[in-house]
Amino acid sequence: MKKQIIRLLSILGFLLLFAPMFQQCVGVMKEVSVEESAIDIKVSEFKESTDSISVQSSEDVYKGVSKHEKVADFFKIFDSSESTNAFEYTKLFYDFNIDLLFKNETFSKKDLLIYLQTFMISLLVLNQIFIVFLSFFEKINKLKKLIIANIIFLFIGLLCFILQSTFETYMQIKYGFYLLVMHQIYFLFYLKRNYKKTK
Repeated sequence: MKKQIIRLLSILGFLLLFAPMFQQCVGVMKEVSVEESAIDIKVSEFKESTDSISVQSSEDVYKGVSKHEKVADFFKIFDSSESTNAFEYTKLFYDFNIDLLFKNETFSKKDLLIYLQTFMISLLVLNQIFIVFLSFFEKINKLKKLIIANIIFLFIGLLCFILQSTFETYMQIKYGFYLLVMHQIYFLFYLKRNYKKTK
């Protein structure tokens, strides 16, 4: 039974690589500001054109709409339309290297941070493939080391992402990142709890 669980956990970790991890695009907070400004204008026009409605009623409308926008903005963390998963980062890392080798391009500090981030995520993908492979041979000690390396890669990638100028809000860190971290920690905990004598 333990063998099957290890294999399932390793495959689940691989599938989670398809989930959105980060949103590189800027504009999340700017979009909120624009939306709130639009609400202010609409409420102002509403007050001027309607004499029969009290000021207090207009403020209630504004608060209700504003609260709705904040809730909708919070759930943007689940929106993957502009987000990037691990395999897309691997493709980006490949493109970076093509530019370096064949186009002789130079990169700014921002580009170097993105390059390091894509490098870490690429190592994560490669490691996870090895984990799936080793899970069928019960190489527990090697699995533990690879999982620890994955956790390190994830947090270095996160640090590189936060240091980039495009980072504005925690909502740019998507659910795929959190699920991967939790999965890797649980996988490591499961191996340590059930396999005290490692191979």
